[in-house]
Amino acid sequence: MAFEKLKAAFRDAVGKKRSAKQEYVQFLGAMLVKYPEIHTVAYDPRTCTMTMSFAVTGEITKQKLQYFANLLIESIKTHRHLEGRRDQPRMEVRAEAAKDTMILSIDRDIRDLYVAEIDLMADLMQDCFGDQLLVQEDAA
Repeated sequence: MAFEKLKAAFRDAVGKKRSAKQEYVQFLGAMLVKYPEIHTVAYDPRTCTMTMSFAVTGEITKQKLQYFANLLIESIKTHRHLEGRRDQPRMEVRAEAAKDTMILSIDRDIRDLYVAEIDLMADLMQDCFGDQLLVQEDAA
């Protein structure tokens, strides 16, 4: 099944109970294959929130993290505006250190998430962090 169809099936399944479990698993697996920049992906059906985590090696300053968070939010707002959508994206960007790696997590409401926004997130991660961004070799 194509990624766009999985995304549509996932969106349609939001709010359903057990019957949607297969769509969740397929979509989350497809995310990791399509986007090797994503370190982990999780979905919370209670809040309809998907968490995408990215791993960045080395030291990242608070200023660079804040710059990235602002750039991401403004870029998604601009993309949505250009698409004719005036609603504000429901998202949060978090960071936590783990030894020599920084984990950047983006919490995003799946009900108004579009694949083009995930593309944008992955591209911005590459642009901002370059070689510091850990990319899963076997998924690429």
